[in-house]
Amino acid sequence: MLLVARLIPGSCPPYPTLFYVLQMDNQVLPPSHVQIHGSTGSQFRAPEIRPSQAVLVKSPLAAVAGHRPFLSHINHFRAVAILLIVALHCYSILQLGAEPYFLRRATLPFMFISGFLFQYLSARFNRTVYWQKKLRYILFPYVVVSTPIILFRIAAASYSSDILSLFPGFATQPAALQALEYYASGLHLVPFWFIPMICCYYLLAPVFIKLDRQSLVYYFLPVFLLLSLLVTRAPEVYKIHLAFVHYLSVYLLGMFVSRHNRRVLEITDKLWPLLAVLVVVALTSSDLVVGVHKRYVEQFLFIQKLVFCWGLMYGFWKFDGYIPKQLSAISERSFGIFFLHYYPLFALDVADYKGYFHLPPTFASFCLIFLVDLAFCLVMLQLIKGLFGARSRLLVGY
Repeated sequence: MLLVARLIPGSCPPYPTLFYVLQMDNQVLPPSHVQIHGSTGSQFRAPEIRPSQAVLVKSPLAAVAGHRPFLSHINHFRAVAILLIVALHCYSILQLGAEPYFLRRATLPFMFISGFLFQYLSARFNRTVYWQKKLRYILFPYVVVSTPIILFRIAAASYSSDILSLFPGFATQPAALQALEYYASGLHLVPFWFIPMICCYYLLAPVFIKLDRQSLVYYFLPVFLLLSLLVTRAPEVYKIHLAFVHYLSVYLLGMFVSRHNRRVLEITDKLWPLLAVLVVVALTSSDLVVGVHKRYVEQFLFIQKLVFCWGLMYGFWKFDGYIPKQLSAISERSFGIFFLHYYPLFALDVADYKGYFHLPPTFASFCLIFLVDLAFCLVMLQLIKGLFGARSRLLVGY
């Protein structure tokens, strides 16, 4: 599918002007991305073309493109998703009390984006190539970044309650076996439980491809969403089978929205007042809902984050021209930030535990830690990139 755009009247010479625009639907297309082919074979730059001057058509030239257009609204959405995860962990490390509800379950937007991008880039899916890339750019950096903290935990005999629950007798096992169990479980650093869980999705990629191409699975999305409401995230992060089931509907929903991205945005453009109300209710009603029905807190958080996904995706698409460019830089480094961001927080936690350093549990401290942690990640990623060039992606995911 390509965009065939019509000229803005009076903006170009009067040539017959049917031309192809290799950009995502409903985005403003800068002149540098548009080539117009006239009847004489001459080429010239087009002026800015907006969604109102563009129509979506099927074209045999789509296969020539080689890759799908860049989606800036999803790119910005991914930046916010990783910032939410960092903010959640910064808040938790200060022990300010229960995390704000808008921060909790920040993994859900990340899973939605994962499903979206998986489907969006699936046209030329090759199982072997896909698994090789995940091995090189996700698992290998995971092993590299995990090694220092695993060595520290083994040397200091610093075992979390989760690792002892998952592997009884862990404390008496040989160091090599402990290391393997840490790598397999992701329990050596708080965010890393996510890696074994997402690897289950990577392994099932051929199944998801088949489901997407047959499209029958999308008719059962309400059933999968209901399943996610019944099978909630367990407090014990090592129960990745429950997390896998819980996030399955979110991953499939991301695939579905990717498949019908243009239509979803068009419908939302008409229903934006309803979306605005839902976002406001999701933000302001958490204390009321949870206070009355505490047993349904996980269900509320699930629905809240789905509303956030809808709102953020539409908002970044609608106001694309007003989004600061810094978000793109954060998005490009999202996996690198994920891999590195908990190291300073872990050091701060150890320093506080040993009495070397203490920050008061205040909102100002939270903001300070968040900014310092994010700055640390960006500086470290840039230094590693400068030292190792393209190979830095094998080390830290960027």
